[in-house]
Amino acid sequence: MASEMIRKCIVEWMYQIESASIGIVAETEDILPKFFFDRENFLYKVFNGGRMKTKEHLMDEFSASFHFFDGFGKNWHALLDCFEDDLEIWKPFSGILIVVKNAELVLKDNPDELIWLLVTFADARNSWSHPIVDSGEYNRPALPFHALLQCSDMELPQLQKRIGKALKNDRESETPHYVNIMDFTGLSVINRPCR
Repeated sequence: MASEMIRKCIVEWMYQIESASIGIVAETEDILPKFFFDRENFLYKVFNGGRMKTKEHLMDEFSASFHFFDGFGKNWHALLDCFEDDLEIWKPFSGILIVVKNAELVLKDNPDELIWLLVTFADARNSWSHPIVDSGEYNRPALPFHALLQCSDMELPQLQKRIGKALKNDRESETPHYVNIMDFTGLSVINRPCR
């Protein structure tokens, strides 16, 4: 079970709008009970990385859980659009937390796609971190959007290595992205690539 200090840090992080969009923690159990998220009015979804080993399966899991529209394009731009717009149907909520357990298995069969998942989470966080005003019924305050990647202690180095490799390859590309990841196990930001 996660230490009380790590749990406290994760709860504080969940409410921060401008903090790292993605968190990593070596924990296989629920960090907090579901009733906590219900009480706090968080949109909270839990996924199993073992069911998301390919891009197609990942898109299917997100689409089914969030009830994306029938024409969902199953690509990274479509996923970002849905994270930015289609989550509105779940309102009102005070924040969004996506938890992926067994995260070391996410996109294991499509490893080159991992950077795009990380970028999509980061871009969604950026979008939700700004309020929408002067749009009538679509107005909303800035809200926290985070993804928490969970794995066992034993699998943590593998997950960190996969993420590090994805970020390194992205940094070396012509148009690197900005992805900020908080490692709650070590309580540090593990990578902060520059634009």
